[in-house]
Amino acid sequence: MKRQISLLLAAWLALSLTACGQQPVAATGDGAEAWTFPTGPAPETEYERAFWYGFAAEDEGRDKGTVITEEEMVGLLTRVIAASGGDVEGWSEMTAGASEEEIYRDYGAMLLLYAAERMGATDFTDGFAPYLMGGRTDEDWEAFGTDIRGGYPLFEEGPDRWDRVCTSISSQMGEGETLNYLNASQNYAISRLSLITGAPLLDFSYESFTMELTQPLTYEAGAVAAVRLFESIPETVAQFPEDGTVNARAEELFREGRARLDAILAAETDIVKSDTFVPGETYTGTAYYIANDGDDSAAGTSPDAAWATIDRLNEADLNYGDAVFFRRGDVWRAVQVESRPGVTYSAYGEGEKPGLYGSVENGGGAEKWSLWYEGEDGRKIWVYYKSMLDCGAIYLKENLASEKVQSFWNGQTYQVLSNLWNTDQTEQAAEDQAAMPEFDPVVHLTKDLTFFSQASSGLPDTLPIYLLGWVDTNGREQYCLTADGPLYLRCDQGNPGELYGEMEFLSPYAPFDGVRDDVVIDNLTLRYTGRNLLSVAPECGGVLVQNCDLGWSGGCAASYALDTITGYGAGVQRSGGVGGASSGRNTFRNNYVHVSYQEGLGLETAIEFSGTVFDVTDVVFEGNVFYHCASPLLYFNWDEEANPDHQFRNISFRDNYVFYSGMAH
Repeated sequence: MKRQISLLLAAWLALSLTACGQQPVAATGDGAEAWTFPTGPAPETEYERAFWYGFAAEDEGRDKGTVITEEEMVGLLTRVIAASGGDVEGWSEMTAGASEEEIYRDYGAMLLLYAAERMGATDFTDGFAPYLMGGRTDEDWEAFGTDIRGGYPLFEEGPDRWDRVCTSISSQMGEGETLNYLNASQNYAISRLSLITGAPLLDFSYESFTMELTQPLTYEAGAVAAVRLFESIPETVAQFPEDGTVNARAEELFREGRARLDAILAAETDIVKSDTFVPGETYTGTAYYIANDGDDSAAGTSPDAAWATIDRLNEADLNYGDAVFFRRGDVWRAVQVESRPGVTYSAYGEGEKPGLYGSVENGGGAEKWSLWYEGEDGRKIWVYYKSMLDCGAIYLKENLASEKVQSFWNGQTYQVLSNLWNTDQTEQAAEDQAAMPEFDPVVHLTKDLTFFSQASSGLPDTLPIYLLGWVDTNGREQYCLTADGPLYLRCDQGNPGELYGEMEFLSPYAPFDGVRDDVVIDNLTLRYTGRNLLSVAPECGGVLVQNCDLGWSGGCAASYALDTITGYGAGVQRSGGVGGASSGRNTFRNNYVHVSYQEGLGLETAIEFSGTVFDVTDVVFEGNVFYHCASPLLYFNWDEEANPDHQFRNISFRDNYVFYSGMAH
């Protein structure tokens, strides 16, 4: 049985995948001969396969334990790029000045990232997380132990030195802008996995709990990293020789994961009235019911007297031990449930789980979109029929979304974003951004099925702008639910409302935000928000989330700034994952977590500007299925210095299935 069968299944085996790349084909270029996939049994070890593929050359005469040179590593990766059908010519031109100097593992990570770029095997998301932005001080470099800027050609100037700009974002950067890729390359080297072995490009040492980036890169480690990069491409797996054992295990994992997912989606409500409160099993107080065809003037205490709206629910005086049941098959839009301590939120009736959507409305229908621009080259840009809130992405159909082209609000207008600034150079960052042109959808929507959200009405006119924590006239915290404007979508094939009948907008409404103590969320579908779908308030705990469908979240702008504070990088910080907690006694079990801009589920602690003491204790993530999440399970402490008040204790991640997830797409 060939490994073609394992294209999807291998993701289960590897547990994480950043899946893009090109078909390995015969390729030629500077210094690269025509290449074809080798025949016969494949060697068992990755180092031996480096020679089997032809990436490592016998005539190099290097012992596998010696330190690899820059020239040798470039040669290995040249052959990998050729075998993948990548841009050998561009790579050879960029690396023409490679020297015979021995290199360290950190520099090897950067070479891998640049090679992956030439293979089409990496991408970066505008305004993602600060750790992709690079930027270190002189003191940092000294403490790190390697003067990258002066010791390696990658960050030096001159005609014989490498271009610092990665081609995947070069079209988005202004003239003369530069980019530090050290941190991005480290993240890539640990998150990009071989689909054959499941190992990252560079091994992680669990003894030192580091990637040992300041250690020399051995010839063996370099050759193995090159093999793993090649074997991280699904098309490589398709041509790999038969391996019945691996295929059988992959098929087994796939069946297990599919059965788990089916069980989550089909889970029935099993929460009953009792004298004792057992989270997820019983409630002790009054049961309230909500249905789309209900009546807000009704009692709400039976299915026949159900309320209709989330506003009515939020006005209700709920007590600890009460339960709220939403009717299955119904959907509530542009909603935010104000949870109450000790209240259970679940489902009743038959059919699909009830849906709480951040999306303000279904965008399907030809009448909702007007042709705004049509170019001679076939480009078509459409505008929505009404002003829209900031939008993180647009759901078009399962596994397809319109990607947001993020711009920068400077207080007066939207500009093209000066991408991935060096955050230690605030003055230079401000100058770079000030020089950027005003955002023009005709010019800057360069790809089909991308959009621009011009939601500026109501935004402040001075920087910095932090959109979390706004307070409305009723004293409630909001996430900029007043700023709106035109929404432009490039769709060259025709009217998007006609082509995609079930469009949903990832708007800033969060179905559950600031979940209170001892809340249970069971058997609900929470979808389509540009923020987190649900988050536990830092001072609260004892929350249980189970049997839920949690998907399509993130991408809204969280801040516009020219400086950096903990948790927020300069430029545009875009927020949003499915959710998580920064408190104790929380459990997330048996949920389907999918299509998340940042984390699927996770923990963050010690965000210094919140003024909150974090003690994250006794938290469990178990039995969940993750699909297409940028970081499926997040575990992160923002402290720059040790703080005894900010602790993780007794955290358990167990029995979760993770597939097609990882850095970037």
